[in-house]
Amino acid sequence: MSPLRTLLSRTSPLGAIILTTFVVFAGGSSPALGSALAALAGTRPQPHPAGAPISATSAIDSLTPADALGVQVIATSHFLSGASTVKSAGAQFVHLGIEWRQLAPTDITPDAYNWSQFDSALSLADSLGYSVMVTLGANPSWAASFNRGPIDCVAMSRFEEYVDAVVQRYSADPYNVKYWALYNEPDAVSFTRVTLDCNNDYDATAFGDHPTEYVATLQAAFNTIKGIDPQAIVLLGGIAYDAFSDEGGYFNRDFLDQILTAGAASYFDVMNFHYYPEYDSRWEGLTGLPGLIGKTNTVREIMQNHSVSKPIVCSELGDSSGGISGGDTRTEETQSQAVIKHFTRAIAAGNKIGIWYNMNDYDSPGDPFRNHGLLYTDFTAKPSLSALQTLADNLSGQTYIRSLLSSEMGASNLEGYLFWDYGAGQELRILWSRDGTDQTITLPLGVTSVVDKYGTPVAYGATLAIDTEPRLITRDLTISQVFLPLIAR
Repeated sequence: MSPLRTLLSRTSPLGAIILTTFVVFAGGSSPALGSALAALAGTRPQPHPAGAPISATSAIDSLTPADALGVQVIATSHFLSGASTVKSAGAQFVHLGIEWRQLAPTDITPDAYNWSQFDSALSLADSLGYSVMVTLGANPSWAASFNRGPIDCVAMSRFEEYVDAVVQRYSADPYNVKYWALYNEPDAVSFTRVTLDCNNDYDATAFGDHPTEYVATLQAAFNTIKGIDPQAIVLLGGIAYDAFSDEGGYFNRDFLDQILTAGAASYFDVMNFHYYPEYDSRWEGLTGLPGLIGKTNTVREIMQNHSVSKPIVCSELGDSSGGISGGDTRTEETQSQAVIKHFTRAIAAGNKIGIWYNMNDYDSPGDPFRNHGLLYTDFTAKPSLSALQTLADNLSGQTYIRSLLSSEMGASNLEGYLFWDYGAGQELRILWSRDGTDQTITLPLGVTSVVDKYGTPVAYGATLAIDTEPRLITRDLTISQVFLPLIAR
């Protein structure tokens, strides 16, 4: 279909008459109109390399940006208290663990499992319309001498028995869980590099020192899950891929490369990693891109080096509202900014899902993540929940296009991302100052609203001041807003 016909099909009868009349009288030669036609009805704008689409066959590729917003819960009782509040703000996914050691703290078989806490949580999630991501794992001490590592005290069949029981119960009505991940941060190495005997206080390590054993465990789980529900989506356990052990941290830098070499790609549908801004300088230094985008691209490049193409999700991302230490400068305001920025970058990088850690604050002295919540400890809303709702409302119907060029924004120090709602004929731009300096930009034609991170209208004219606060700019791409001003010229 020609650009003109496409435009005519998208506009009102009056608009079509005006546009057709102008084209006829102008001889179809208006450069301004030609540029506008190309922008609106020509080929779809090409994504920026930082947000390059990923080739995959999984149904996860049908998720839209508005579908990408999720929350983590660390206790099912927390979810029961806060689920409705967070869902009403636009969260679409919830991520929780159904741990082997919770179901079988002693050597029991599935017929003796106590399912009550998980039944309540997953029933509520389904009734509210959440998509649920479950991480399996966390070995009981009678089964392994490692918390999240090799199963070395019993046969692998006991692990398969646990996976089978969980998936059989929760993959069908009335729970309908479709997303299954295998072990949280399996790339962790031993903090002490000491493995204790079975049935004693056991090691906190994961599979970081045992990549081939992880692949064997992943294979066992994948085959069990797919045997029950062929449409299930199996995710790699979310790797930390930061705080590397060769730098004094806890995670094996080469874990992803090692498990892919060992054949792991045959046993998961979706790549899965975690992100926190404390490590931004690493990824910005390596890639020249914002931290989350740089890290996503690095993970993707490792897969590409193994000829692996999988969708990617970030099952932990987040930031604190402060109060963790005496020198902590973060506040509820900066956390609210982070909600907009982290999720937007996750989407721009090609992550199909982003999970905010955590749904709520919790009391745990010394835990640096205790104030990451979108809710307070009493499950009332923090300001950051309002930021989530603003983002969810504005992303509704939108498709991510690409990052904005400096020439389009009119400044080199801004970070901006472009979305289109083709059906509504609207464009969404999300902008902020990347380096903290203020800038005044000239707004494009057709802007209909500008809001801040809380959805509060921001006054604008032909220009708009941009600082570190995200601005969400909606632009009407219909004939009346864009073409009539051009015709008037």
